[in-house]
Amino acid sequence: MQREPTRAALPQIRQYFRRPVIDVDFIVRGPGYHADICTLVHSHRIEPVVLGPVPSASLPALQRLPHHLQQLLSDFCFFTNSDVVNYVAMLLTGVLATHFAADGKPIFALDGNQPGVGKSLSATAAGIVLDGVVPTLNRYISDETELEKQIGSSLRKSHQSLLIIDNAKTPSGAAISSAVIESMSMAPLLSGRILGQSANFERANDVLWILTMNSTQLSRDLATRSCAIQFAFEGDPTKRSFGDRSPHEYAMRHRGEILGELFGMLDRWTQAGRPPGERPHRLAKWARIVGGILLANGLPEFLVNQDCVIQQFDASADQLAALAEAVLKSGNGPFVRTDSSPLPAEGLVAERALAAGDWVGFFITADIDRERLQTAKSEHSRATIVGNILSPLVSRTVEVQVRPPVTATLQSITGRSKRKSYYFVFEALSLESAAAVKAAEEFAAADLCNEANSSETAAMPEVGGSGKFAAALEVQQSGENEREAVDLDAWVDP
Repeated sequence: MQREPTRAALPQIRQYFRRPVIDVDFIVRGPGYHADICTLVHSHRIEPVVLGPVPSASLPALQRLPHHLQQLLSDFCFFTNSDVVNYVAMLLTGVLATHFAADGKPIFALDGNQPGVGKSLSATAAGIVLDGVVPTLNRYISDETELEKQIGSSLRKSHQSLLIIDNAKTPSGAAISSAVIESMSMAPLLSGRILGQSANFERANDVLWILTMNSTQLSRDLATRSCAIQFAFEGDPTKRSFGDRSPHEYAMRHRGEILGELFGMLDRWTQAGRPPGERPHRLAKWARIVGGILLANGLPEFLVNQDCVIQQFDASADQLAALAEAVLKSGNGPFVRTDSSPLPAEGLVAERALAAGDWVGFFITADIDRERLQTAKSEHSRATIVGNILSPLVSRTVEVQVRPPVTATLQSITGRSKRKSYYFVFEALSLESAAAVKAAEEFAAADLCNEANSSETAAMPEVGGSGKFAAALEVQQSGENEREAVDLDAWVDP
C-alpha cells in the first residue's frame, strides 16, 4: 500500500459522507463510490419524501414543516418563526454544503437568552441528522494560535460535517472577535499542520460552522457573516421538559425520514422552477439557493430577523451609541442637528467636524479602547486607532438612550490633503414615536417559545395587561396624542 504505483491505482476519494450527497445538478447521490465526483458515500439509500401541498403561511412556522422535522423541533424554545425557519436553513446548508465550499456559507450563531435553553442540544441534534453520530463540541479559546490548533485537530480527527464551537464567551465579557474563525469558515479549502509531523492536511470546506452563545456580542465581521438562530425561555430552564422523547434519540431513530424530508423540500423547489430567495445576505449565493428552497416550501421567514439580530450581536453598534452619547453630553462637540428637514449647511459641518485625532477624548469618555489609547506612544498612533474604528462606522445610525430619544448618524467629510473629519448628525424623535417603534420591534419578536411551540398561533398582548408589551401597545394605539418633534435644545445647549 505504501508503493507509489499501488497508491496511484487506487480510486481517488476527495470527499466522504455518511449521508447521500447532493451533486451540482441537485441530484441525490446514494451509497457507494461516485467516480465522476471522487466522492464516497457510506449510508443507507434514502429517497426524497413526496410532500403534500404547500402549507398555508397563516400557520406557525413549526406547523408548516414536514412531519418528522416538526416533531424533532417541537420542544425547542425558538424565539420567533424566523428562528425556526433559520434552523431548517442550517440543516439544508449541511445537506448542500458542497455547493457552498467555494463561495461561502454563514456561521450559524445559536444564541440563548440564558444558559440551558437548548442551543448545544439543537446543534448536536443537527449533527446526528447529518452524520448519524453525536458531534464533538469544541471550546472557544481567545488565544488565536491555540484556537487554530484545536479547530485543525478537530477537523482532521473526524469526518464530521459540523464544527461546533460551544458556549463562546470571553472572560471580560467583550465581544467575540476571531480572525481564525472568520478566515477558516470562509476558506474554500481547510488546511492545517499535523501535530508532531512536518506535514499538513487538507479538506474541502464542506463543514457546517456553528457558534453557540448566551446573549454574547460578536465583532461586526462575524455578525454580518452569521445566520442567527435565537432561543428564549422565561423562567428556570431546568424546569423545561422535552416530554417523553429526547431530541437526540428522535434524530437517531428517524434520521432517514428527516433527511428524506429535506430532500423532498429540494424536489419541491426544483418542481417550482428553482426560484431564488428574496432576502439579502453577505453570502449571496447561499441566500439565493437556501432562501429559494424555503420560499418554495412555504417558509418565507428566512432571514427576516437578520438586520435586527445584527444590531444585537454587533458590538460596534453599542460602541457607536456610547460615542454618540459622549459627544452629545459635551454640549458643543462634533455634531450638527436636524429635525428631518434639509441637511445642515456645508459651512456648519466643516466647522463642527473633527479629525480622528481630536476624537480621543470622546473615545476615553465612552470607554472605547481606553487602555490602547492611553498607552499609545504618539498622537499619530492614537489618531490611527481612532480613525480605524470610525471609518467603517460612517453612515451607520444608532439610537442614543437619552430622554427624549435621539438617533445619531456618523458622517465624514474630506478636507485639505484628503484628510477625513467626522461628525454626528442628531435627530430627535417624539417620545410617542419612539415608543411606537419600540412596540413594533417587540411585537415582531413576541413569538416566544411558549407560543411558537404550541399548536395555536401566538396572540398579541392585550391592551390593559401588565408589562412592557401592554404599555407600548397603549402608546401605539393612542392616535389622539400629538406627535410633535422634540426640540433638541431640550437636551443640549447650542
